[in-house]
Amino acid sequence: TPGISPTHQPVTPVSGKMQLVARIINPNNVMWKDHGARKTSGMIATGQDYMLAIQEWAKAIDAHKGKANLHVKVYMKNGRHYNLIYNDFKIYENMQYSHNGGSCPQGKCPNGPQMQHDDPRTGKAPSQWFDGACCCSSNNGFGWYGSCGFGQFGFIADSAHGGKFSHPIDRNGNYVNPPVGSPARGYGEIVSKQFWLYTGQKNQVVSIPTPLPTPGISP
Repeated sequence: TPGISPTHQPVTPVSGKMQLVARIINPNNVMWKDHGARKTSGMIATGQDYMLAIQEWAKAIDAHKGKANLHVKVYMKNGRHYNLIYNDFKIYENMQYSHNGGSCPQGKCPNGPQMQHDDPRTGKAPSQWFDGACCCSSNNGFGWYGSCGFGQFGFIADSAHGGKFSHPIDRNGNYVNPPVGSPARGYGEIVSKQFWLYTGQKNQVVSIPTPLPTPGISP
């Protein structure tokens, strides 16, 4: 990956730059379960899977003088990939998050996307960080959850919810049950996900590069 290697230590972002903060290719990797993201510093990486410690996300955002947008790119096996952009994304000391609207380039979300079912789309979400799923997961995937639900990272749903690598938010920025990736949802299978912090111009929408080929997906 030009400029990014899974073994690199995190760096302070520079204005106008994209920083890869998570890449999920193999959700069965043990790094996506339990307390894998709660590290005070550094990162974890196995193969092509990569996760910058969630506290390092907060440091990178705080180090930037302007506003940072979070871009979530979901790669689908059928080629219907989509981006979710969370404007002015922040992480607080208690690991809750907030954002100020956003956009859904491949869908429609005039008020911005959700991250979890209780996400108000603008302002601080009541969702809490869980070191492992609060329900509905076969691999105990960590992430932000409201009163339970589906996770954002390497979350594999349990058999009652499709048993597949899943994402809780669809291309229109809405929380959906069953989740994206479930056969019952009918949107196709998820192949990989990428999370990027963009520290460029305020609210600027950019095209997220594909930094490495993913099996079954062409750039």
